[in-house]
Amino acid sequence: MGVLGEFIKNSPTIEIVSLSNNGITNSDIELLIPFLIGHKTLKSFNISYNKGVSNRVVPLLVDLANNSIIEDINVFYTSISFIDEILALLIESKLKKGDDKVRISNV
Repeated sequence: MGVLGEFIKNSPTIEIVSLSNNGITNSDIELLIPFLIGHKTLKSFNISYNKGVSNRVVPLLVDLANNSIIEDINVFYTSISFIDEILALLIESKLKKGDDKVRISNV
């Protein structure tokens, strides 16, 4: 994940990162998120269909949303169970920054 993270970090035009159905786990997300935080063009992060991703990474996803321009985080078919809490935190964060777009996909 470190190599992928470095690639994304050093690619100023990437808008979408989709890791759907790749067998990634919490550990992979923990390695990748620090490279994504602060990215200037990343708008969508898809980690759907990865059952190895659970509530443990929710604080990292919220941190990503708080410190980037991300508008969409897709966690459909992961083991993340408290989507409402993530959505509320993301909306609050985006509104405080004056943003008007945020989307969490889980259905």
